[in-house]
Amino acid sequence: MIYFSDFAKALYGSCGKGATQSEFVLVLTNKIMARPDVKNIDGDFKNPMKNMTPSYLRKFFRGERKTLPKKATNKIIGNLNKLRFEQYLRSEFTDDTRRIIAESLERLGVAHVSENNVCEKCGDIFEAILRFGKYEEVPVTDIDSVSQEL
Repeated sequence: MIYFSDFAKALYGSCGKGATQSEFVLVLTNKIMARPDVKNIDGDFKNPMKNMTPSYLRKFFRGERKTLPKKATNKIIGNLNKLRFEQYLRSEFTDDTRRIIAESLERLGVAHVSENNVCEKCGDIFEAILRFGKYEEVPVTDIDSVSQEL
């Protein structure tokens, strides 16, 4: 299982660009949202994480809190733009960086990830974490063994 902190740490070494842990939480959530810097009618940012203190954000990065707050994730999911997140990884980072990210994800147990599909895989993982609180690999069933049992 991969929780938000696992995912954030896997990307931080290659993608952090000098950001603090709390700033990186904002970077990640901003990049998966459409128009995260726009304020709502009530004056809060669309990205609800921007209204949280740095110390609270660090707890998510460090894994002191396993899942992001449900109310916040619902708002992020309501403005989800997975393609924007994938484009961020594709345009901001080199092939070597994407290869390093793929290797980091493999160490976390993510199968079938390479520098060629790592951007899409990261988008899928992040979306699952937002929707379900974690990402789990779904085991692939061997079709031949299933058909032999029938």
